[in-house]
Amino acid sequence: MKTVTIAELRNGLDEYLKLVRAGEVVQIADEKGPFARLLPPVSSIDIRSTEAAQDHGTVPSPDDFSRRHGRASPPAAFLKHC
Repeated sequence: MKTVTIAELRNGLDEYLKLVRAGEVVQIADEKGPFARLLPPVSSIDIRSTEAAQDHGTVPSPDDFSRRHGRASPPAAFLKHC
């Protein structure tokens, strides 16, 4: 993951979009820290890697969502597009 400031993103937008198209994640930060990420489309992300990360506890599962937010996880249709 590459972290850039707003000014760096503005000045090198084409470069950072190429990274995202290639499957990289670009994190945007300001003086307070990271606040946004540019992600490749879901179809570009290896779903098996995400599932493996969930198995190892590094990616929250839908059950984690309900425990943290006191309500059911988002509808499956919504998750399918995330």
